[in-house]
Amino acid sequence: MIRDINIDESHKGRLIHLGCGPLCKKTYWEDYDGSWNAWINKFPKSLRVALRYIFKHAWIFPDHVRHLNLNLNLRFKDESCDAIYASHVWEHLYFSSAVHATRECFRILKPDGVLRVVVPDLRFYCEEYLASDRMDAALQFNRHCQFRDEGPERTFWRRVYNFLTDFHTHKFMYDGRQLTLLLQEAGFIEIKEMSCCESRVETICQVESEGRVGHGVGIAVEGIKPAIR
Repeated sequence: MIRDINIDESHKGRLIHLGCGPLCKKTYWEDYDGSWNAWINKFPKSLRVALRYIFKHAWIFPDHVRHLNLNLNLRFKDESCDAIYASHVWEHLYFSSAVHATRECFRILKPDGVLRVVVPDLRFYCEEYLASDRMDAALQFNRHCQFRDEGPERTFWRRVYNFLTDFHTHKFMYDGRQLTLLLQEAGFIEIKEMSCCESRVETICQVESEGRVGHGVGIAVEGIKPAIR
């Protein structure tokens, strides 16, 4: 049986949005991102402008977005969150880091709390590649996987930036089964693949958009932290 997480208007619970990106709007969810552009939000404006000019990477995050490094232990207390959402984030982590981040999500979720992870669908891209008769099918497949850019960075500062951050390339690609296994091994139960905005968290549509789920672009998998362990 699939349980619903009902969060009424008077108490929305603590909802954590990981990897929110620079275009996120302020909602009931707490927005976090690992980008250095979010990290430098705490610096004076003149320094932020200078750094973005040097690195030629001018994403400007809203003031409500806080920086959070998913490679480290998450700075939340045990069982302090009701739901966690991460869209197109886990594929940017090395697999070992994704395992760690999933376990950390399990730790900070309350019993019956929900983790929802959206990633690109490797199976879809593989099937598309195998069915294609295009001469450049391999090129298209590699572009979907986004493991590396097609050419090296030409500027010194951009090479430094990529070395220090490497946020934007994909490190590991998932299909629904592998993502389910990842959540299962972290301790989650009632794991289910869902369509866009189909969720046990009723406010999920505040952070999930159609262009990121379905049609091979993304698969959404949700799991619940058991009430009794």
